[in-house]
Amino acid sequence: MKKIFILSVLIPVLFCCQNKTLERYVEDSPEIETVRGMFNDYMAEDWESFRTHYASGARIYWNAFDDNYSSVEETIVGESGFIDLLSSYSFLKEKEFFQKVVDDRGNIWVNFWGVWKGTLAANNQSFEFPVHFTFRFEQGKIIEERGYADYSRLNEVLKKM
Repeated sequence: MKKIFILSVLIPVLFCCQNKTLERYVEDSPEIETVRGMFNDYMAEDWESFRTHYASGARIYWNAFDDNYSSVEETIVGESGFIDLLSSYSFLKEKEFFQKVVDDRGNIWVNFWGVWKGTLAANNQSFEFPVHFTFRFEQGKIIEERGYADYSRLNEVLKKM
């Protein structure tokens, strides 16, 4: 009887004392699937669906800081205009990496590293450049996007035209 009593007290104590840590870095999450869906909509030029991944008032910073940001609508106009110059474009699947991060303030971010490849329709010149995007989420929607890319290879191809 004594053993049963001791076990009935110890077992709950052991489970209560387990250190529950916050998963800070994961490679599979609903937020990552949202970013994948947004990229798929970008590749399909489905701008209506593309918009749905962003919260109202989302800010998009590409190679920019501070107050130099674009809205989702401005980004769509710029990207669709750029895509019109291309005969093909893609992210190289074998060079993609996604990671969800929860920072010290509890903000949820999704990081993406990859390589973007395009071919200009005017001269059939191909180019690639590395990209990094980070997306901050609230309530399942992207509220902030920061993108960084080295456009020097694209600039070289454009100069040759």
